[in-house]
This record gives sequence, C-alpha cells and structure tokens, in this order.
Amino acid sequence: MAIIHVKFFSNSLMRTVPFTAVLPNDGTFSKYGEPDFITGKMKTLYLLHGYTGDETDYLANTRVRELGRKYGIAVIMPNGDNSFYVDNPAEKRYFGKYIGEELVAYTRRLFCLSENRKDTYIGGLSMGGYGAMRNGLKYAHTFSKIFAFSGAYLPVRIADNGGNAADDGISDAAFQHRIFGDPKKIASSDMDPRFIYSQLKNNGKDIPKIFMAEGSEDILLKENHSMRDFFQKHDADFVYIEDSGSHDWDFWNKHLENAFAFLCDKL
Repeated sequence: MAIIHVKFFSNSLMRTVPFTAVLPNDGTFSKYGEPDFITGKMKTLYLLHGYTGDETDYLANTRVRELGRKYGIAVIMPNGDNSFYVDNPAEKRYFGKYIGEELVAYTRRLFCLSENRKDTYIGGLSMGGYGAMRNGLKYAHTFSKIFAFSGAYLPVRIADNGGNAADDGISDAAFQHRIFGDPKKIASSDMDPRFIYSQLKNNGKDIPKIFMAEGSEDILLKENHSMRDFFQKHDADFVYIEDSGSHDWDFWNKHLENAFAFLCDKL
C-alpha cells in the first residue's frame, strides 16, 4: 500500500491542484519485507469529497486504505473546492472537465492504471455524490460504474421547484446561481443528471451502472428520492439502499464497503 500526495498544474483550472492517491499491493512482499505493488493495470476509483472538504477527508474518516487493498482498487482523491465538480466558464474553472478528462489522463500516465472503461469508476458523498453522478454520466465513455452517497442534488431540487433557487441553510440562491447557472435552464442542461441520463439512453449510449445509498434521516432525502424514482421509472441498472442514518461519516462508513463490493460485482 502506498499513499501519495501529488500537486500538478491543471489546464482545466489554470492553477496547481492537489490530489491524494492510495495504491494497493497484491498481498505479497519483497525480499526486503516491503509490500509489492500490483504488477498489472489497476482498477481505479476517482473518489470525490463533500462540501467544505478536501482530498484528505477519506483518509481521515474512512477505511479507504483497507478497502482499496482488499478489493485491489487504486483510489484517486482530488480536491474539488466547493465547486460541485461542474464547469463554470464565467470563472474559467472547468471542474467537470478536470474530473472527467484531465485527472483521468494524468493519473493514467503517472501510475499503472487500467485504461479500460470497465475498470474505471467514480464515486463520492454529498457534494461529491452529486459530482460523481453528474460527471459519471457526462463522461460515461470513461466510467463504467458510479456510486453516490447522500447526493447533494441541488440542481434536481431547483429543477423540480420550477427553476427557482432558494436558500437551504447551507447555500443561498446567489451561490446556486453562480455554480449552476440560470435556474430556469437547469432542467434541460448537464447540471441535472437526469437530463444527461436521458440523452445517453435516447442516443443508445452505454450508461454506467449506479449504486446509491441514502440515510432515512438525511437532510437531502427528498432530492435522493427524486433521483431514485427517476432511475426506477427509466429501468436504470442501479442499486438503491436506504438505511437508518443521517448526513454524516457514521452512515457513509457503514456503506463504503458495499460500494467497493458493488464496483467489483460482489454486492
């Protein structure tokens, strides 16, 4: 197991950005007693943090190192600021492109990662759950599976509310407008994952398999139900788990191994 902290210049964001990588070993040891790395091309999970978090959150709060080793998956954890992992042309910050294209290409050059879609996944929680769903679908040619915990589907809420942004106790209408653009246009834009899914399905494109987990006491339960109901209505290949819990690390830790098992077809 190796934990590597990297900084590199991102053309999508026009600045130096950090990410943390957890690389598993194959369970064997070298003659010096150090673990040997997996010699083949590794399966890879791009794991997105939540609002106000950073690229170290999962290391501090979860068993991600143990699970990466157990399931033989390299985990790449970028810093997403409070961007919701979307593109913002007005500010020349293209976080969606960074996550879906640039980071994938860079890490594949840097590490021994598989370049096959079937071995490439994206996941996250809260803001990162939304980011994983949005970018997993937008870059469906890159990612074969998506998992999202307690997804902060603010654009879904806005679209279902007739295109009206509103203060929600965490963010205000001005912030939502700055991040997602004109609220009236969200429902027919790539800010709404349902719109992207419908485009993929209508055009006969491959759609990633999806795993969702949501706490029954979560503040974002209604928005997650909207996503669940949409996927059920459109016969998506998805798994939905609703369990007791809130919007916190206790719930996310409880289901993180389920997510890794889902990625490896063991759920």
